Amino acid sequence: MAERPKLLHFPEVLPRKSQFGERIRLRIVKGHNVGHGYCLTGHSIVIGRDEECDLPIEDEQASRRHVELVLKKNHYFARDLDSANGLFINQKRIKGEFLVPGDIFTVGGTTFEVIASGQQSIIAFEDNVMRPDVTEEEKSLKKNKMIIFIVFFLLVMIIFSGSENVLTFREKVRLSVLDEEESAKKIPKKKDRKKEIDVFVPKYDGSSSGFKSAQKFYREGMRELNSRNYRRAITAFETAQTVDPSHELSKVYLEIVKNRMESEVVSTYLAAQSAARALRYEEARMYYVSVLRLLEKDPDSEYYQKSTEAVEQIDEARERSK
Repeated sequence: MAERPKLLHFPEVLPRKSQFGERIRLRIVKGHNVGHGYCLTGHSIVIGRDEECDLPIEDEQASRRHVELVLKKNHYFARDLDSANGLFINQKRIKGEFLVPGDIFTVGGTTFEVIASGQQSIIAFEDNVMRPDVTEEEKSLKKNKMIIFIVFFLLVMIIFSGSENVLTFREKVRLSVLDEEESAKKIPKKKDRKKEIDVFVPKYDGSSSGFKSAQKFYREGMRELNSRNYRRAITAFETAQTVDPSHELSKVYLEIVKNRMESEVVSTYLAAQSAARALRYEEARMYYVSVLRLLEKDPDSEYYQKSTEAVEQIDEARERSK
């Protein structure tokens, strides 16, 4: 009996429907063979430069055996095989982590997009540059909007051009001078601009003993915030506040990152519910797990408890179906 392939390779377009035994999909979004897609079915898949790998890539920056995707509890765990250039998931270098749809991971100079089974990529490609995918309907709608805007603009110009008085050269010069005088009055003086800036920027003289340490944690929090590692950003900003309670910027960004994390928790939870209603339980489970990751330090949260119950129900249904 022939051994079932570990993955199915689609050089051009991924199929609309899930393939037999398919667990998840990958698509190259940067590097050689941009746009090539893969439906993963095997329990262990090695990616690297060596032709003997399950998914070989033409990439001099990649190691011969760079990363291994291991199936654990119906989810692929990406494990770095002590490669020279490391494994990056969502622009962060790590030794290993579970992959969920929407993740972007880099092997050498090749970047893959992780896609749920039976779904399509949300990224289009042009000259190795990732950009949002635009459908033909969206292009047509945008074109129609532009035509309507141009027609409306021309009608307005025709209507108002007939009612305008023709100005002499002397009148035009006089109006121009008056406009300049009015503009000069509106420009705030340097002192006024400084007062306006002070309203929005917290005052801080940096004279406290803990300023340098607080500033270090503040910068670390900003790096984590830009990488969307909200939990680590919160920890860094809270530490900055503990070291120096008068560090205003860490207090401001602490509130910002909390709001961003709350927004992402809600949107991810809603995506999980939507997938569950569509009977895409594996995809729903991945979204629920993402919510649990975001709220791992807040187990009393309503979203954490509901996501935990949903994951348990999906796992129980999976066990009963075996």
